[in-house]
Amino acid sequence: MLFIKKIFLPFTLFFGSLSFTIASPSESLTIGEDKLEFIKIDETKLPKPFDFLLTQPLMTLGLEKYYQRSGKIKIIHAHENKLDNTYSRSILMLMDGKKERNHVQFAEANHEEVAVEFARITMNFKVLPKKVIDGILNSDVPFGKLLATHQIKTYTTGREYFWVSCDAELASLIHCKLHSKLYGRKNILSQEDNKQWLAKVIEILPVVKCNVQECHTV
Repeated sequence: MLFIKKIFLPFTLFFGSLSFTIASPSESLTIGEDKLEFIKIDETKLPKPFDFLLTQPLMTLGLEKYYQRSGKIKIIHAHENKLDNTYSRSILMLMDGKKERNHVQFAEANHEEVAVEFARITMNFKVLPKKVIDGILNSDVPFGKLLATHQIKTYTTGREYFWVSCDAELASLIHCKLHSKLYGRKNILSQEDNKQWLAKVIEILPVVKCNVQECHTV
């Protein structure tokens, strides 16, 4: 289970009795027993391929386009806040390591999947349509794909980019190289027609290398 103290966000996300907020360009994130420091950076400082991936409107669609295969989520921790009618979860996005096969469920069952994203997301069940909520609660379809499938038009506000050093806990989740630099973003997704927020998101991407046949984390 992941325990988060603080991160540099202009909003607060709640996970059970835990919450995290931010205030400065450099804050700490505690995962397990390890404390990570998130460093805010400018978009122009993002290296390839993160200059493409982290600037996509919906991360799911950007990742699937870049890796040319379908993704599914694996939930690490989830919490529903009945009072606020929100649902928060930590997830991994998984893909088949083998491009031609492109069968992530089979790949996961045979330990041949690759984690292409770690994300923390709080979703606003007061606004999201029931069909999207059903997909969130009862499927492994990524949130961004659910929005696209159900033609929910969105826009992004409050986007900021950061880098963080891979620690042992992150390495156990996304198989990043210990102490390597990882890049990520935070943003708020809102619905285009009513201007209400749908999701508040933190996303961290590992370094994944691909050849003609397969991909793996480095």
